[in-house]
Amino acid sequence: MSGSQTPPANVEAALRLALKRLDPASEYVAHERLTGGVSADVYSVTARACTDEELRVVVRVLSSEPGSGQPAEVEFALLSDLRERGLKVPKPLLVDVSGDCFDRPYLMLEYVAGKIDFDLANGVLNARKMAREMAAFHAAGKPNRDLGLPHVCDLFKDALSEIPDSDEPAKKVRRALGPVWPLPDRNPMTLLHGDYWTGNVLWQDGEIAAVIDWEDASLGDPVADVAIARLEQAFNAGFEAMEAFTVEYRSLSDIDWADLAFWDLVATVRPLRYLSDWGLDDADEAEMRSVLSEFIDRTVRRISVP
Repeated sequence: MSGSQTPPANVEAALRLALKRLDPASEYVAHERLTGGVSADVYSVTARACTDEELRVVVRVLSSEPGSGQPAEVEFALLSDLRERGLKVPKPLLVDVSGDCFDRPYLMLEYVAGKIDFDLANGVLNARKMAREMAAFHAAGKPNRDLGLPHVCDLFKDALSEIPDSDEPAKKVRRALGPVWPLPDRNPMTLLHGDYWTGNVLWQDGEIAAVIDWEDASLGDPVADVAIARLEQAFNAGFEAMEAFTVEYRSLSDIDWADLAFWDLVATVRPLRYLSDWGLDDADEAEMRSVLSEFIDRTVRRISVP
């Protein structure tokens, strides 16, 4: 995904105005820029309501660059739909595309009192819990309303041409995917998160409090979503956690897994092309490239076995 854009010169003034759009009687107290996202500028805002109670919200100022995710109105409607179905996502409070507060559309969401957990000691246990949560939102099926979400294959329709041919791992992916792309839908179409990784899950007291950042949502075969999550588990918690995630999900879902290896390779397309744009330091980027290469090698061996 594209990186976030330069924030306005006076973020506080923009946040104050946005807050008044939500609750005219509220009084701004403070804000904090939240780190970790690359597709939006995200702020936690503290205010005081007219009842003198503390009010905390999250403001997501979306990128206007092409390919940076769903329009703000679609993301707002999707979160509303998911909340109505009892899934663990932040409550959407306001969407504004006017450009009056920020020069880009923004969403205002409820503040979820949770934290991102990158502790490797929790990696395997958290992977199993994340698999159960993914199985739950996949089981919920498609949204109750037509939001115009793309099919996952449309997001990767130029997958082969996007893969660089500058190194051997990329060449392996191109050779393996070429004869089979685009992949068929072997399972009933469902809602896919599209970017289900450690940084998009909030935890409280050891349990998942919310799954966030749904701007890459699409529709399609759930195995596609599992594959993306598998690669992210390998990146952030290791291959043992990746396998634990997969085993747990498979125990909860009776679907056709015939194309998992091919979807695993599709999941590598974005890091193969964009990893250098993710703002990592040299050591972290080198480590991720090493994991990516091993992931590709493991997957290609699975495809090669009769």
